[in-house]
Amino acid sequence: MPSFDEIKTKQAELIRKGLDASVFVAPHSATVPDSLTDATGALVALPADYVDLGWLSQDSGVNFSRESEISEVLALGSLTPVRRDVTSNNSTLTVVALEQNARTLELYSGADLTNVKADADSGEVQFTEATRPTTRYYRVITIAVDGAPGEEIYFGRIFSRASISEVGEYQLSGEDPTQLEITFANSPDDELGWATKHFFCGPGWNELVEKAGFTRDTP
Repeated sequence: MPSFDEIKTKQAELIRKGLDASVFVAPHSATVPDSLTDATGALVALPADYVDLGWLSQDSGVNFSRESEISEVLALGSLTPVRRDVTSNNSTLTVVALEQNARTLELYSGADLTNVKADADSGEVQFTEATRPTTRYYRVITIAVDGAPGEEIYFGRIFSRASISEVGEYQLSGEDPTQLEITFANSPDDELGWATKHFFCGPGWNELVEKAGFTRDTP
């Protein structure tokens, strides 16, 4: 009989960390890229509409959450449900942005800053929050990186139709920087036919793809 050491499969090289990450946001009308890397595994440029939110909090910079609700059918004679159906499936992304720039302020406040201009002389910027805000939809691409230079592994997710569902407190403190906590709730895009896409790529991933259990497509 085989020993446990002979039947187990544990691969430390498949344990990932997000050593750095960026969240890119674009209007819902923006193109969703078909691929994030070229044939060598190097990143390709995102469409121009995608804007990086900038520096994120180290403690809670990017947090994905998925919640499902289940409907259970109980039957006479069975102590456990005989059927379970998923009735809802909600994916969210919460980011804690440290930079106060046009994109983060727009997302946090819900105001449309497209036509807001800085004063020609003083550079002062003013805008008002909408008294009756409307739901606005975005494309959101999160890219994290792990691995040494030349062996990068990129991983993350694309939200095809995200909207702002919640924002955190805005605090002014002499100790901590101001933080803009923004939560995106995702929903399926009618044209694309999906809500969330996961991706793993990069030169480092190219060396591990078989170890991760994936079969390469035929050229």
